[in-house]
Amino acid sequence: MPFEEFECGITLTPKVDRSSRITVRQCHYSVPARFIGQNVRVLLRGNECRIRQRSPC
Repeated sequence: MPFEEFECGITLTPKVDRSSRITVRQCHYSVPARFIGQNVRVLLRGNECRIRQRSPC
């Protein structure tokens, strides 16, 4: 067993379209309208898809 933690999913950064949706691997997900035009961070795992707002740089 590894001593340190590691992420077993992949991270993607799709852009929210004008319909307030993102496309992740040919699937569409609704997100809040306030994110239109922004990139969001998606953590895609085998059994879940977590969507988070990207923090400003």
